[in-house]
Amino acid sequence: MNPITTHLTDTMLIELKIVKAKPECIWHLLHQAENLKRLYEKSGVKVLALWMTTCGATHEMMTLVQHASCASRAQYKDFRMTDCEWVKFDITIAKFIMEVEDYVCKTSVNMPTLKTITPTKKYLIQMLRYKGFLPFDSKKLFEAIKERECVEGENACTCIGILVPMMSKHQCMIVIRECAEDNMADTHMNAFRDYVHDPKNWAHNYETSLHVVRERNVVVRTIPFDKVADNAALE
Repeated sequence: MNPITTHLTDTMLIELKIVKAKPECIWHLLHQAENLKRLYEKSGVKVLALWMTTCGATHEMMTLVQHASCASRAQYKDFRMTDCEWVKFDITIAKFIMEVEDYVCKTSVNMPTLKTITPTKKYLIQMLRYKGFLPFDSKKLFEAIKERECVEGENACTCIGILVPMMSKHQCMIVIRECAEDNMADTHMNAFRDYVHDPKNWAHNYETSLHVVRERNVVVRTIPFDKVADNAALE
C-alpha cells in the first residue's frame, strides 16, 4: 500500500503524556502509577510504558498509551470524566501536579511501526522541532538516524519509533531511542563522540541541523513500583 494512503486503514493513535510534579510530591505521584495503569486497562486503553525521568529533567512522570482510533480515545475521555474511580483518582493526583503536556500522535510515515518497549531498558526521549515542511524534514531526520546507527553499529542508541503530534500547536517530532545497557553506556557515549567528531559525518550532520532543532533530551526508565511506596512515605 502506498504510504500516503495508509490513513485509510491505520487509525491507531499513540498518546504521550508528560506530568510534571511539584518537587516535593514526585514520589506521591509515582506511587499512583500502578493504579493509573489499572484504570487505563479498565478503560480499554493499552499501556505501552509508565516512565520516570532519570536524566535531563526532574520530577516528571511519562505515560505512553495506545488508542485503537480517535473514536476509542473519545470514549475513554468520556468514561474518565464519569467513572467514579477515575474521578476519585484525578482528584487525588491533582494536588501533586504542577503541569501536564499531552501529545496525541500518529507514527511517522518513515517509521510506521513503534517497536516493543522493554520494561528493563532505559529510553531517550527526544523532541525535535521541524523548521520547514514536516514530510521533508522528517525524511531527513530518518535518514540521519539510520546513518548514525549504521556508523555506530552495535553501540548505537537504537531508534524504536518516531511520533508526530496531530495538534498544530505541537510542531515537533518525538523520537524514542532504546539506550545501551548500563554496562555499555561508556562505550555508547564514546561511539557517539567519535561519530560527531569524524569529518566524514560533518556534512550530513550539518544538513540535518538545517531541518530540525533539538528542544528536549530526556532519559527515562520504567517506574519501580516496589520502591515508590517507601519513598512516598518518607516525604
